[in-house]
Amino acid sequence: MRMGAAIGLGFVLLVVRATVLPVFGLAAIGPDLVLPLVVFYGATGRFAEGLVVTLVLGHLADVMSGGTLGLHLYLYAVAFGLANLSHGRVDQAGSFVPCLMVFVISLIAGASLALLYGLWGTAVPRPAGGPLASALLTAAFTFPMLPVLRKLQRISRRDDKLILPG
Repeated sequence: MRMGAAIGLGFVLLVVRATVLPVFGLAAIGPDLVLPLVVFYGATGRFAEGLVVTLVLGHLADVMSGGTLGLHLYLYAVAFGLANLSHGRVDQAGSFVPCLMVFVISLIAGASLALLYGLWGTAVPRPAGGPLASALLTAAFTFPMLPVLRKLQRISRRDDKLILPG
């Protein structure tokens, strides 16, 4: 159930990114609303569950974007791996540290995206404000998402106690 809830939340965020952000003129800046979810799953230390959620959301993002298949899948997998290096310590650190982590990983994802497009020899779709503005806006969207992500984490822990008592 918890993976289904995370995938459902990610799907809703993808739909919001495709429909609501253009109305407010934020789509040109290029914030990634799913990246905080992927980073949060990586930072909580739940590797197998987080990897499944990351791969499904990466594939959904590729299909919904209409771009190169595998690109978001790769970027989300790298973001998950980088966040997983924290070994589950970041999710307890208030609000600033997770947002800073999302900002840094978003910058790395932007550079990785430019590198991949350069290797494929296609023009790089640049965000209107550059990668820094995109990373800042992605990190800013992390603040209101943190309570929802933490609630999802509490549900996961409660499910673990139901399955494995002790």
